Amino acid sequence: MDFAKLVAMFKDRSLYFARGDKLGDPYEGARGLASREGEWRDYCLGFFRDAIVTAPGNNGPISEEELASRSKQLYDEFVITSQRDRLLNFVSCWHSNHVESEAQWRLYAPSLPTGVAVRTKFGKLDDSLDQNFDVRGGFVQYVDYSKAFAGTYDKLFWKRSSLSHEAEVRIVHQQTQLSEPEVFGVSVPVDLNNAFEAIIVSPFAPDWFVDVVRETARKFEVSIEIEKSKLLSDPFF
Repeated sequence: MDFAKLVAMFKDRSLYFARGDKLGDPYEGARGLASREGEWRDYCLGFFRDAIVTAPGNNGPISEEELASRSKQLYDEFVITSQRDRLLNFVSCWHSNHVESEAQWRLYAPSLPTGVAVRTKFGKLDDSLDQNFDVRGGFVQYVDYSKAFAGTYDKLFWKRSSLSHEAEVRIVHQQTQLSEPEVFGVSVPVDLNNAFEAIIVSPFAPDWFVDVVRETARKFEVSIEIEKSKLLSDPFF
């Protein structure tokens, strides 16, 4: 992240979760490719028809007209619910790796001299979040949408295979009702000193910037190890 976002996290003592439709990925929460929507619709209508016919308490035959009407109604409600999910789910995105990624620095700390990263383990972060906020976490699965449809739970943790370089782990907070249109995210309180193992300063940053980050952490009473990335340590030839 850039330094300004780190300062905001220190100030608010919270972790920002962005609304699903504001993450910048047009496929966020998608079922599949638009070109295959007809296949998905036919599958769902067939499923709903079977469910209506075999429902407990169904004592008599149902006309084809009524069956088609009720199946379509269930499908339309299903689509509306699916579209609403993008507005109800709020996401915090992380990169999972045993080593630093230069590509991630360039992608997510575009103002390179003032970029920082925070390092943690999922258990530490989960334990440090405000327990009044229900969250789910998991590895993102990278899939070929031309060959698969996402289920209700899958679509929270599926992304296109072309984004597999992100190696994403995400934490999702789901709300039960729509927020105001201008609310693009929610801030979940977090115990900063327990949540993170270290703050890593960008390998592209000048040495003096490490001291700036340390002083800022001290000002906000954040006691986390701060170190300069060794990704670009000098080589010899």
